Amino acid sequence: EAGSEVSGAEEFADFLADDGAAPAHRVDVDKLPPIPLFSELSKNAFIDLLERMDVRPMTEGDIIVTEGETGDSFFIIASGQVRIEKTVEGKVIQLAQLGDGTFFGEIALLSGAPRTASVVAATDGEMLEISRATLDAVIADYPSVAQVLQRFYKQRLLSNLLNTSKIFKAFDKEQRKSLIEMFRSRELAAGENILTEGQKGDGLYVLLSGRAKVIKTLPGGPKELA
Repeated sequence: EAGSEVSGAEEFADFLADDGAAPAHRVDVDKLPPIPLFSELSKNAFIDLLERMDVRPMTEGDIIVTEGETGDSFFIIASGQVRIEKTVEGKVIQLAQLGDGTFFGEIALLSGAPRTASVVAATDGEMLEISRATLDAVIADYPSVAQVLQRFYKQRLLSNLLNTSKIFKAFDKEQRKSLIEMFRSRELAAGENILTEGQKGDGLYVLLSGRAKVIKTLPGGPKELA
């Protein structure tokens, strides 16, 4: 049924059991984790996506994604764990450690920008890889897939910023999590005002993607400050 939602486990297990992959590349269906990304897709979109994705093994220490490189796919962890690492002021810091059912790599895929962080396998395991071509084909038939990914994408951008920005350095992990829940997403068109000089501010704004200009009115006229 096009409008129904599925948890993903049963259909995913059936798919992997029949996919013809070599045993070394097959996910252990008995240990398949819940996959939040799949749970919000319609049944038809979910099955279509499963039929197109690749199953990839990973070995502890493998560099799966390298910061700064172009990304043309994203990954879902079927089993095992990975470390998300980012270079900040010449130092490598760990942003997160992800496990079964979580995914990564969607930021570069959706934004077209270089990879924002590196991903290293912390344990042996298996991943599901979804290429840009595969995702585009599924979205063409099931636009809801794009909506789900966009929501996760915005949450990931905000989480990464809170973990790396000096502004939020004083907050611990739980406080940052609470802050993320307080932010509301807002999309802006080119030329749209975010704040207006002289008017009372209504909150803190964090720029997740794109560029903004800071302009101040001076006796000689408006001046771009940044």
